[in-house]
Amino acid sequence: MKKMVILSILIVLSTFSLCQAEVRYTITNLGTLGGSRSEATGINDSGQVIGSSRIAGDAETHAFLYDNGVMTDLGTLGGSTSGASSINNNGQIVGASTNGEYSAIGFQMQLETPQLMSPDDRH
Repeated sequence: MKKMVILSILIVLSTFSLCQAEVRYTITNLGTLGGSRSEATGINDSGQVIGSSRIAGDAETHAFLYDNGVMTDLGTLGGSTSGASSINNNGQIVGASTNGEYSAIGFQMQLETPQLMSPDDRH
């Protein structure tokens, strides 16, 4: 009986120490596209981050891709605003952009061809 109690205590202690494992992570300041703020909205398994950032002067917000320490402005579809909302493991990015008429248009982008495409441009 005494061996059973000791064994039970050891099991409880080992389980407790496993639950107390230290969580480690790194926070990376992505910076901006020259403006006062940015926000990340997606990340894939390769560590590529997408989101939106104010550009210099804070008058416009553009979608960005952050990859290997570099934030790249993904531009717009002719308007003043864009934002990326998701990226998959194939490097396909989706989001929305305004066009020159200030209408919101969804976009899809493949990283091998870094140019925003509206649904009409993919035909």
